[in-house]
Amino acid sequence: MFYHFKNRSLPQWLLVTAVLFPYALFAQQTEQKTQQKPSLEERVDILEEEVEQAKMKKAAKEFKSVMGMGPSASAIYHVEDGFSFGGYAEITGESYKSRYRTGVGDVKRLILYTGYRFTDNILFNAEIEYEHAGFERHDDVVNEVDYAGRETQKKTVQGGAAMVEFAYVDFRIADWLQIRPGLNLVPIGITNWMHEPNTFYSVNRPATEQLIIPTTWRELGVLFTGEIGRFQYRTGLLSGLDASQFTASEYIGEDGSYRGSEASLRDGAFILNVDANLFDGFTLGGSYYAGRAGQGNVTAVQDTDRLITPDGTSLGFSPEDTADMLAVMETRRRRAPVLVQMAEGHFLYRTGPWDFRGLAVRSWMNEEDTRAVNRATGENVGMVAEGGYLEAGFNVLSFWKTDQKLMLFVRNEFVNTQRKTVERKFGGKEDVLDAVCRGSSTCKTTTMFDNGNQDLGIIEAEDANTEAYGKKGLADKTNDRRILTVGLAYFPHPNVTVKVEYAKNDSKSDWYRDQEVFNPENNKIDTINVGIGVVF
Repeated sequence: MFYHFKNRSLPQWLLVTAVLFPYALFAQQTEQKTQQKPSLEERVDILEEEVEQAKMKKAAKEFKSVMGMGPSASAIYHVEDGFSFGGYAEITGESYKSRYRTGVGDVKRLILYTGYRFTDNILFNAEIEYEHAGFERHDDVVNEVDYAGRETQKKTVQGGAAMVEFAYVDFRIADWLQIRPGLNLVPIGITNWMHEPNTFYSVNRPATEQLIIPTTWRELGVLFTGEIGRFQYRTGLLSGLDASQFTASEYIGEDGSYRGSEASLRDGAFILNVDANLFDGFTLGGSYYAGRAGQGNVTAVQDTDRLITPDGTSLGFSPEDTADMLAVMETRRRRAPVLVQMAEGHFLYRTGPWDFRGLAVRSWMNEEDTRAVNRATGENVGMVAEGGYLEAGFNVLSFWKTDQKLMLFVRNEFVNTQRKTVERKFGGKEDVLDAVCRGSSTCKTTTMFDNGNQDLGIIEAEDANTEAYGKKGLADKTNDRRILTVGLAYFPHPNVTVKVEYAKNDSKSDWYRDQEVFNPENNKIDTINVGIGVVF
């Protein structure tokens, strides 16, 4: 055999090598695989490592607040690249302890968060909100009650809404500086910045943070945020409010903010918020807001308004020219800046099964600006508005070994949208000027104005009997509210909550027309509220 191979030619050797080499290589690889086959112990180690990696991946998806934002709203900050999605939903029911009002059920909010991370330091974050089960406008039938207690039905236009709550780009420079241009939540109070349903225990958000702080309050602009040690700060320049939409009962309200929709950039605002995590579980913070809200829509009230403009026809002008001149004079009247200032302080403290929180807020305008707002709106808007609350909660299930929670809570709250108003007092400035102008052909008395006291920035009560003798423009005592809320919030899962509460509503009004039989819309009727919330 050896002889035969020895006598082979070179081409024959190459042919044999080409045929046998793949088989030899395959045999060698098979032998190596057999030798490298992991043992049972090694395979167990590999499996444990894969399980641990899966756990770490799952942990990275856990809900965690970033810079005080809601856990789900912070989802994009936990993504390495690409898209993130999240959201929450609230469904509520409200029952009045009154035979004059019917209960209301509502798909109050459905929120969708979406974001995209471009790089480690650049991301986009947005929130889209559907309120009241959608945005199709339709006719609703509501009940009205007359003085005799007879209930009638009336159709009113009622609809939901679809809107963008925030949409910003976050440029991360360092831990102590991130820049966020776009539509931002205004960093003020507790609930406006973090309002997902598993972050508070009541069915409804605190009234103080709906009226004085118009949650959910957002504005176009740029925010600067960061963390320095135990401190977090948020500050920036934002678009201003619209004072022509302020009201007596809701103060700024939903309509007093442009909310990013064709916002006027004529007047702007400044915001500064600082939170300090002083020790484990305890946060102390505060905010200051200052911004102009006139937007060129509010004309200043001036003493020169009393001057009587000469009739142009007596000076040789035609009626058309006279009307044109008066129109030009009106456009040149000084616009009120309407400087709105707001300051608040708050705290949160969690220790063991206990949870405490509190907030106090005060907002104010000067008298000149408030007069201008009153004339523009016809509302007796508060020159000063204030509110606050204290809340305590206890986890009843803390006595048992379970991850579920059942929070028993109580919240005591006051809110007054007319803490101070523009008043006309007997013998005051207006009376003196009326006396000077009485019988004069060059200036007007109050009765000569088209809208009387309103043109002077003073709003009289609809019922004169509620006014004190010699005073006009007094605050409506129904806007000085007291709310005591007691309830339970059950958390079968950290992101799922079922709530029930009893809210005892009261106000400082003792006027008989504010009684339930005469005014079923008054805010002194107690309510029983239920709700369910999910965060995903």
